Amino acid sequence: MEEKISGKVVDIRYTSFDGEYTVATVRLGDKSEVVVTGPIAAVDIGDNIEITGEYVTHRIYGEQFKVNSFIPLKPDDEQGIYEFLASGVIEGIGEKFARRIMQVFGDKTLDIIEKAPERLLEIEGIGSKKLDKIITSYNEKMMLKNIIIQLAKYDLSTSLSIKIYNAYNENTLKILSNNPYRLCDDIKGIGFKKADEIAKKMGVALDSTERKIQAIIYSLTQSTYEGHTYTTFFKLKSDMKELIDFDDEDEILSISYDLYAKKQIIIDGIEKDDMKIFLYRYALAETTVASKLIELATYQDKKIDEKKLDELIQEQIKYSNIDFSQEQIKSVKMAVNNNILIITGGPGTGKTTTLSFIIEIFERIGKKVKLCAPTGKASKRMAQATNKDASTIHRLLEMNYSSDDMQEHFLKNEDEPIKADVIIVDETSMVDILLMQSLLLAIKNGTHLILVGDKDQLPSVGAGNVLKDIINCEIIPCIKLNKIFRQAMKSHIIVNAHRINEGKMPLTNDKDNDFFIMNRNDKNSIEKLIVELITQRLPKYYDITPKDIQIITPMKKREIGTQNLNKLLQEALNPKDPVKNEYKTQFKIYRENDRVIHIKNNYEKQWISDKEEGSGVFNGDTGTIESVNLREKFLTVNFDDGKKATYDFDELDELEHSFALTVHKSQGSEYPCVILPIHSVAPMLMTRKILYTAITRAKKLLIIISSNSNIKKMVDNIYEEERNSTLMQKLKMFKDYKMLD
Repeated sequence: MEEKISGKVVDIRYTSFDGEYTVATVRLGDKSEVVVTGPIAAVDIGDNIEITGEYVTHRIYGEQFKVNSFIPLKPDDEQGIYEFLASGVIEGIGEKFARRIMQVFGDKTLDIIEKAPERLLEIEGIGSKKLDKIITSYNEKMMLKNIIIQLAKYDLSTSLSIKIYNAYNENTLKILSNNPYRLCDDIKGIGFKKADEIAKKMGVALDSTERKIQAIIYSLTQSTYEGHTYTTFFKLKSDMKELIDFDDEDEILSISYDLYAKKQIIIDGIEKDDMKIFLYRYALAETTVASKLIELATYQDKKIDEKKLDELIQEQIKYSNIDFSQEQIKSVKMAVNNNILIITGGPGTGKTTTLSFIIEIFERIGKKVKLCAPTGKASKRMAQATNKDASTIHRLLEMNYSSDDMQEHFLKNEDEPIKADVIIVDETSMVDILLMQSLLLAIKNGTHLILVGDKDQLPSVGAGNVLKDIINCEIIPCIKLNKIFRQAMKSHIIVNAHRINEGKMPLTNDKDNDFFIMNRNDKNSIEKLIVELITQRLPKYYDITPKDIQIITPMKKREIGTQNLNKLLQEALNPKDPVKNEYKTQFKIYRENDRVIHIKNNYEKQWISDKEEGSGVFNGDTGTIESVNLREKFLTVNFDDGKKATYDFDELDELEHSFALTVHKSQGSEYPCVILPIHSVAPMLMTRKILYTAITRAKKLLIIISSNSNIKKMVDNIYEEERNSTLMQKLKMFKDYKMLD
């Protein structure tokens, strides 16, 4: 039950590095003391504060007051003022000077510092330089506290208030009163809807032009989150109606052209019916990717002698003692003879073997080869499969992060390209248009680029349809590996993946199978079977431990979604134990030995490993909670790629449990065993592509828990939401330009 308390801060036990989370002791009016925890940033010993929140009982530390919001109050007596000054929070004042100042000014001290600070020169030991320090430090401290008080009226959390203050400093209130919609551009974590709430509370006119501008930007941004690089004019108009109840076509068009003139958006087309509207960076990205691909593809490079190449290939075949298919040999020749090549194909068609073959030939020629993939797990798999070093694309590009504009930047670019003769990218279906742009800009002409991926898997999380568009344009050389190798044919996982991709039902339950369908229709029996399989049956009958088993499901919510399954599996696989520390939030328990996944790119997150240290933990990185430090309020995660990072408790919105993952989150990874429960799936997720992607995550054993009717629905459903993209058209356009040169 929410209530208010007020009192004086007498001790600060812990403050997070960013100042947004504090554990403090507050003495109440009746002289009793309570431990308060939460977002009470900028408080100091001696401060009087009014807090809104609720009493909770911690299993180790007992009763605490959990803070939702607070308002700092000025010290109201001489002792409080003395404690405030003596705490050292004001630069230039410690216990000695606090005592001297109080002896002269008493309970008028803070009024003197605020209104007549020059009078502090009356105090022995305070000169003009020390006075300047005191005034600057006091004003900064009071300014932040005042802004927190002022912004509390608009229901802004303390952490957001601090972010706003750090951006605008003493101009904070002036900027917000003039144009609160600036928050959308300047403050990470504040979007149009939050800024609009603040604007309404501040009395900003609902028909203001700035509101309409930000609604347009918000609509276009949301479109990119759905995978589109552009939206149509009429979709924009519909969004504007829904967002701010405004649908005047002429004014929307007029504002859009103003944004076009400022290079914030790009408008392609004249008539409203066929008008495409892009955020500027996405239009630029598509144009750059198309231009650079054609430029690389048409670069005139010295070709290796065909006879010499045949000799090298035959030598490598003899050395490796592998019976390569004609498709694979053709792939090697195409890779060497073309500056760009796409290699696509399903599981079991020899993509990895082909890559290793290509790498060996290039190295025999004397070329320097670099390998990369979109995620840490995918790059690790690539390195293990080829026995060569591989990195993430971000790392290859030497990613840097600027806190000034809160954007990632790459040190490798047009001016400082990647030093390699051959660059091979695996899992290219996961690469979005912005990352492809950054990669291509860092590749110098003459470099061989090989893009490898399965076009039938799910597209990238970010905007664009990169691999599919490049293949479908039929301009860039592409080879599809179709032959399933004899060894792969022994795997029902691989055979059934291809059957499903062809619209056929999987074959199941043959003796010594690695592919099973277990028919269950209701939630309780599915949950019971999952726990039984993972804790008893699979470890008993197969050489598989629970850590080798990954639960994958099409959805996050609903009964058999990751949210519910993670709670169930945490209790089954890592139950409460007196020897394991755990931290409980409103919705989750983070316990030592829990499996977790990082869910948003954090370019500033520091990490260490056995070999090095650096920064950057990315969406999709998985690991295990090594320790939970309840006293210092942080936990440590050991990631699967060897990195180790710490998370303050107020950063835990970046971590989710990963006992169960969605199909999208599992993409780019492989697991010894996958259990795939399908029940009450949202129609948009009942698709062949999602089923195919999930199945191809399993290496040794796959168990689908579902009714045959649900599986058939997914096999038959070839629906794929079309993504708005102009990459294919631009590739054709740049090819035509090149032919005219």
